[in-house]
Amino acid sequence: RCGGTRGTGPADKPSDRFGQTPSNRREDLLDQLINDLNEINEIPFFDIDLPYELAMKIFAYLGKTELGRCAQVSKAWKVIAEDEVLWYKHCLKAGYQVEADIGDFTCWKAVLRDSVKKEQTLRANWKNRIGAASQLQYDVGGILCDAHSCNGLVISGYTSGDVRMWDISTWDSSALNLETSRSSAELGPRPHVSFVRINSTIAVAAYKGGAVDVWSTVVAREPVHHYQHCQEIQAVAVASDSAAIATCSGYQVRLESSDERGYWRRTYQFE
Repeated sequence: RCGGTRGTGPADKPSDRFGQTPSNRREDLLDQLINDLNEINEIPFFDIDLPYELAMKIFAYLGKTELGRCAQVSKAWKVIAEDEVLWYKHCLKAGYQVEADIGDFTCWKAVLRDSVKKEQTLRANWKNRIGAASQLQYDVGGILCDAHSCNGLVISGYTSGDVRMWDISTWDSSALNLETSRSSAELGPRPHVSFVRINSTIAVAAYKGGAVDVWSTVVAREPVHHYQHCQEIQAVAVASDSAAIATCSGYQVRLESSDERGYWRRTYQFE
């Protein structure tokens, strides 16, 4: 047995041995834990005195995905990351609403999201051949059948039998309706256009039933040549820089061309 006697005073407290109370030690451990977590995450925060305009310039270098992530960091970052100016510029860069002003919409982020969704739906429908003509707004008998262009000249043919030509290289690019070779005395609906082709010299339209009309791109209006196949036309081609046409009907291929005086003749025909 120890010969000494214990002191009559109160028992020693942790603060006496370590210089800290239990509550102070818990607070120090909590502060150390927070500091360690901050060092692990390494999340950069703007200084409170950083001007808003300077923050905007920094965020302007970010893409759409990065802006979405930054908006989740804090309330201050969310305000900057969802600024209308940033999303307006992203819309213009993506090619959406290029003619609109920033004040035309209240939420450019939603405009961009909806535009991307519509484009994805359109691409998917085109790829999977999803759609119906009944959903389109058009005049009965006025559906586009074929179109072709060359050196700023555009030609189109319709189910109504109409053929139109544009010269988009000039300031006035209004459509020019080309007259057909059918006589005004002929009754009944006109056959719809099967093919249209154009080069710098001539414009060609092939109709259901085997008829072919040829116009001069200079004179236009009335046809300068017309001929008829016995069967439906399956293909039409024009020379790149001269007045020459090739048409295929059934097993027959027919070549037509114009001489220097403007007279048309059948150059060759074979099966």
